[in-house]
Amino acid sequence: MALSVTRVLAPLMTAIVMCGFVGAAMAAELGSMTASEEVLAMEVAGLNPVRFLVLPRMLAVVAMMPCLTVLANFAGMLGGYLVGVNLLASARPLPVHQQQRASSFDIVRGLLFKSTLFGRSSPRCPATRG
Repeated sequence: MALSVTRVLAPLMTAIVMCGFVGAAMAAELGSMTASEEVLAMEVAGLNPVRFLVLPRMLAVVAMMPCLTVLANFAGMLGGYLVGVNLLASARPLPVHQQQRASSFDIVRGLLFKSTLFGRSSPRCPATRG
C-alpha cells in the first residue's frame, strides 16, 4: 500500500485534482478577463497577455505540485496504516516498516520528479484554454 501510494496514487490523484480545480479556476478567470476586454487592453498596450496572465499561474502550479503531492502521500500512507491496523487487524510493526521502506530517498525523489512533471500543463488540461 505504501509503495503504491508513493509511486503512483499520490502524484496521479494530486494532478487530477489540480487540473480540475485549478484549471477550471484559471479558465474562468481568464475567460471573464477576455469577456470584459481586459486581455484586449493588454494587447493594445503592447503587453503579452500570455506572459503576464498565464505564465505566473502555470509556474505556481508547477511549484505547488510537489508540496501537495507530499501532503497527499502522507495522507494516503496514514489512511492505509489506519485501515490496515484497525479494519484488517494487521500487526503494527509491519505497516510501519513498509512505510519506512516506501520513504527511501530514491522513491521520494521519483515522487517529486513525477509530480513536477504532472504540474506542467498538458494540452487536454483546462488550464491551457483561455
